Amino acid sequence: KKITTDVAAVMDALSDSSELVVDTDKAAVRRAKPLPENVNYDESTIYCKPIPPTATLEQLNAFFGSFGSVKAVWRRYFPGAGKDSAASESRTKPSIFVVFNESDVVAKLVAEPPQYEGVQLFVQPKTAYMDGKAAELSLRAKAKKPAREVVAKRTTPEMPKESSYSITKVGEIEKFVAVKSLWPAEEQKGIRYVFIPSKEEALLIFQDKATAEAMVASLTKRSPTLNGNVPTITKLEGDAETELLTKVEKEIADRAEANQQQGGRGGQGGRGGRGGRGGRGGRGGRGGRGGKREREE
Repeated sequence: KKITTDVAAVMDALSDSSELVVDTDKAAVRRAKPLPENVNYDESTIYCKPIPPTATLEQLNAFFGSFGSVKAVWRRYFPGAGKDSAASESRTKPSIFVVFNESDVVAKLVAEPPQYEGVQLFVQPKTAYMDGKAAELSLRAKAKKPAREVVAKRTTPEMPKESSYSITKVGEIEKFVAVKSLWPAEEQKGIRYVFIPSKEEALLIFQDKATAEAMVASLTKRSPTLNGNVPTITKLEGDAETELLTKVEKEIADRAEANQQQGGRGGQGGRGGRGGRGGRGGRGGRGGRGGKREREE
């Protein structure tokens, strides 16, 4: 056999092909059959194992060709390996895909799997194999979710009950620090959370009931002003307190989840990170039903 650039010689060589048609002028070649509209061969493909890594493609073609016309045999390799990699036999998976020209061969082999070199083969339609893999990956993804949820859980105590109060009648409240300034700096640590649902009201949660009562007494005794007004402080009870605690607990949980998604402490929304100390609106920004809030924990 020789390589040639002689067009006439090439056309003569192709004239006997069953796959190609040479025109009468011997100047052009076309396919004898048009390309198939559907190039998806999954329905006529089997997944098969165990196959020795030492088996050659020629041997496998000959073996499976005894059951039907074989279009292709696809070897499978472990990640990072390929047929050209060093010691490829050790990187070759003991399973293959075999593509047949007729889909009915698949059903026959699934019903009666053959033996290869005395070893019973497991045969499965490729479509069933792929569906099983998809389900397996889905289960793995779901199994990882609880671990992420644990990371996102808050580690601080729940908000205390009987420790919530409302401050009103001080005009427009621009920042939470203005509310805290009603107490001396050494007392401000007794404030657990500041929630500002509107411009003219601030809701406070103190560290506990005893601290709340002491700080309310201090405020009443000193009569400090905000915007030139002496504040009116009222204890929240019943549904009003429950509603506030529910909203605050949800905010804390949402921030913990956002912090975990941003990469842990110090990320956006984390303690001390961007949005920390109250998140967006912690330093006078907007939040929660269009209001502002602050967290100190």
